[in-house]
Amino acid sequence: MNKGYKFKSFSGTIATTDISSGFSLGRSNISGKSGPINITRYVGHAYRSTLSGAVTTTDDYGYNIGGARLQWKYTGKV
Repeated sequence: MNKGYKFKSFSGTIATTDISSGFSLGRSNISGKSGPINITRYVGHAYRSTLSGAVTTTDDYGYNIGGARLQWKYTGKV
């Protein structure tokens, strides 16, 4: 999104894979501004999530997000 726009809502999906084992952890529908995604967590495993969907600004402009990726390793520490 361009600087200056304020976030209003998001609606889309997130798909997560345990890349250490190669197993898919499924796809979840998500919406709103925040919330949990429940996945299995194995210490030392690496994970990758792909996010896609649409963002709406407070001015009602819409932006599509396709293929945004997050990758992390679970260490067991919070």
